[in-house]
Amino acid sequence: MRHEEKATRKSLGAAPLRLAYDAGCRRLELVAIELRHVDGPDGEGAGTLVLPRSKTDQAEAGPMPISPATMVAHTPARCN
Repeated sequence: MRHEEKATRKSLGAAPLRLAYDAGCRRLELVAIELRHVDGPDGEGAGTLVLPRSKTDQAEAGPMPISPATMVAHTPARCN
């Protein structure tokens, strides 16, 4: 396996954990996330996440901020 492939696999493994941490997702919320629910990156590299359903967002506060590091972890998945 090439170095780039290993880095991509490592990044894709870290992406769900980073999303869960950034957004405070529960397991059921995390498995419901699709790439279309992540928007960005913006000019600073950050993004937003809109959960399709959420126990933690019952007030429907809207999109949750996603850190630039999490957006970098999602970049390989979004390009394929």
